[in-house]
Amino acid sequence: MKDLLAGITVSAVLIPESMTYAAMAGLPPIYGLYASVTPLIIYAIFGSSPHVAIGPVAVVCMMIKIAIAKHATTHSVHERIELACILSMMIGTFCLVLSLLRMGFIENIFSIPALRGFLSAVAILIIFEQLVGVVEIELEGGVIDKIETLFHNEDKINYATVMIALACISTLFLFSYTRKNYNPKSLLLQCGALFVAIVGSIIVYLGDWEHLYAV
Repeated sequence: MKDLLAGITVSAVLIPESMTYAAMAGLPPIYGLYASVTPLIIYAIFGSSPHVAIGPVAVVCMMIKIAIAKHATTHSVHERIELACILSMMIGTFCLVLSLLRMGFIENIFSIPALRGFLSAVAILIIFEQLVGVVEIELEGGVIDKIETLFHNEDKINYATVMIALACISTLFLFSYTRKNYNPKSLLLQCGALFVAIVGSIIVYLGDWEHLYAV
């Protein structure tokens, strides 16, 4: 029973999270599910540590998107998928070779401050990448360029999507606060991300917001 509950909890977090990671990499959401479920099955067979987190992460997704953008010749979804698959095979082969050569010590060369600075910069980039889907304005260039574009095109912002995003974020913060301070074992609160995704989708669909507000 505990394993079943653990599986449901992880799935509730993993499903919306993996779909977001796929969008962050510039791929269809279904490929985020592929990249989340398949590694778990393979690691359950061949892995040895119960403490390793397996699956896509935000930093890798950002780097994949940048790499694909540099080599893509068209804006075709199929081309992005092919490039992502080729890149994944190359990285997997490279990691396998490093593992066979026992090159894990290379990780110790990078200093902690450098890694923290890198992750902080990536976090800022991720925030602005997610803003594209919220304001529905194409933000190109660096962070400063994105901010300038946002202010120069404030009349083109889709405020309906902004309000939906703020409502979803507020609900997630409320779920997180309630779970930590009042009911840490609540299954509904642990599945907050999935709950918000499902309820939000139902509201948009039933209200026909796609046609009314271009959500």
